[in-house]
Amino acid sequence: MEQSSSRLAVFIFVVLNILAIKSTSASPAPIFRGLPLSCRVREYTEYKAEKPGCRPQRIVVDACYGFCDTYQVPALRAPYKLSQHKMCSYGETVEVSIQLDDCDSGVDRTFTYINARNCVCRKCTPENTFCLGIH
Repeated sequence: MEQSSSRLAVFIFVVLNILAIKSTSASPAPIFRGLPLSCRVREYTEYKAEKPGCRPQRIVVDACYGFCDTYQVPALRAPYKLSQHKMCSYGETVEVSIQLDDCDSGVDRTFTYINARNCVCRKCTPENTFCLGIH
């Protein structure tokens, strides 16, 4: 009895995840070895808002998460490979301002940050992103 209820729970979990993936993608995503490729907005809950005169505060921001089509294939001449390394990055953004809770008196409590409105797959741009040597 216990085993069948845990199997049912796993089945429901899988079905709900499949439905969530299908409902959040605006267009059909490419499939790579059975995994859908998607790059979309997701809440990031580990962001710490920090400002002089205020205690750090955890806030929820909208960030970009997901997979993009990346490949590397051999070439007959140097550098002996052709590659494309796209990353899931901000498409459109919006500036958001909030009031921090725990600040010293006289300190402006306003904290401004960028939220993702949508996300796209694109090459990493070192002008505004830490690319880890890939671009």
